[in-house]
Amino acid sequence: PGVAPSRREPSNAYTAFTRGRSGLDARELRRVPSPTDHRFWRMPVPIWTLALWFFGAVIVVVGSFLLPFVSAGPVAPRLAAAAYASIVVVVLVVAAGRTPAWFIHMQLLASAAFMAWFVAAAPSNAGSVTSMMMLIVLAGYTAYTLPYLQAVAYASVGAAVLLATIFLAHLAAFLFISWAIATAISFAQVMILGVLVGNLKHQVVIDPLTGLLNRAGLEYATSDPGPYSHLDQPRAILVIDLDGFKAVNDQGGHAAGDKVLQQVGEAILRVCRRDDLAIRCGGDEFILVMPHTDEASAAALAQRLAMEVLSPCSMGIALWGPDEELQDAIGRADDRMYEDKARRKEQSPDPAHEATRRSI
Repeated sequence: PGVAPSRREPSNAYTAFTRGRSGLDARELRRVPSPTDHRFWRMPVPIWTLALWFFGAVIVVVGSFLLPFVSAGPVAPRLAAAAYASIVVVVLVVAAGRTPAWFIHMQLLASAAFMAWFVAAAPSNAGSVTSMMMLIVLAGYTAYTLPYLQAVAYASVGAAVLLATIFLAHLAAFLFISWAIATAISFAQVMILGVLVGNLKHQVVIDPLTGLLNRAGLEYATSDPGPYSHLDQPRAILVIDLDGFKAVNDQGGHAAGDKVLQQVGEAILRVCRRDDLAIRCGGDEFILVMPHTDEASAAALAQRLAMEVLSPCSMGIALWGPDEELQDAIGRADDRMYEDKARRKEQSPDPAHEATRRSI
């Protein structure tokens, strides 16, 4: 408690976010659910897409037995792949959202091993080339569901395994061209999807006007297994609400209101510490979630923030108990904020006039 707040000047919204100034860094951002992260049969996207992938593999293998015109080579690799993939699909469907991360990583490594086995055991060069395409599937899945560096690592492992298989199995030299094409497509997928998914996730959790987290970012960060779901005690909540903000919009226009909100966001980024979560909840209300902070330290930080914010505002502080829901703690801080607002109105009957004056 009582760690001195950072006094560094704020940078632009994205840089501030990736440096953790709003409470999440770039690595944690990669774990944020994307806008299309819809559940299917209680399964998150990384689970049901992996189950669909492996189920498709079972269908392909079974089809290779049923279609007489398909020359699929030795039976053993196909039977092993079908049996293994079937077991994985059952486990994923049963475990659903409880599937541990290590299990997913194990399947990705297993898919690389099966890919190498199929390439080496294929009865023809065309079969080897077809089996190499599994590298593109592996890269696409990891690029969408895993952090960027992990996706690069899996694409690298898959490409290295294929290259080693071509050498050790003494396959046709022209397969190096197919390997190069599959590898190039895989890394292109990782880079392009990495940028697109990163941008989408940034838009999901960041308020574009202030550079702070929004409600979705707060919900992600503090929900299990988010990075702030188990904050060390003591921890405090600070709620900030601007006084007379409606008058700023009415008299100065929305551009003036946006300018006030941006200034408040910059002030919060200057004052809050690296481990604090800074959130704009919507409208003119802001929240700070502060780990390792008792009530006295939170009050000192609130006092510093009041000096930085140019617009009049009301604040409320509450400790977030170890067994308490975050929304309950925010509700208590909100109540104290309204008590502070009532006191301020008694002392200054026209906060709207003061807010408008300061925004000009």
